[in-house]
Amino acid sequence: MKMVNSLNETIENKDKVLLQLQEELQQQQQLINNLEKIEVSQEQHIEDLERQNSRIRARSSMISQEITRNLQRTFGAEGHIKDLNSQIRSLKYQINSHNCNDVLNKNKNI
Repeated sequence: MKMVNSLNETIENKDKVLLQLQEELQQQQQLINNLEKIEVSQEQHIEDLERQNSRIRARSSMISQEITRNLQRTFGAEGHIKDLNSQIRSLKYQINSHNCNDVLNKNKNI
């Protein structure tokens, strides 16, 4: 009878160990599934970041080109302003010369 009891205990212990191993296996499988989901999520996040980075690079390039065009316009406008200032000085000189001539002519007529 002791032998039978001992065998029964051994079987029960093996069953308990087997049940524990099955539970651990399920937990590990669940962990693996969770890790796979995380991996997929991270891959999607990386792809999203790469797309954003691509859009940022394109926008940065457009801004750089726009800055270059604006600088070219600014330098062109600066040259035009210098020309206009030169013309203004010339006109002022002509006006002053004309005014001086008028004064001289008036003085001659007096």
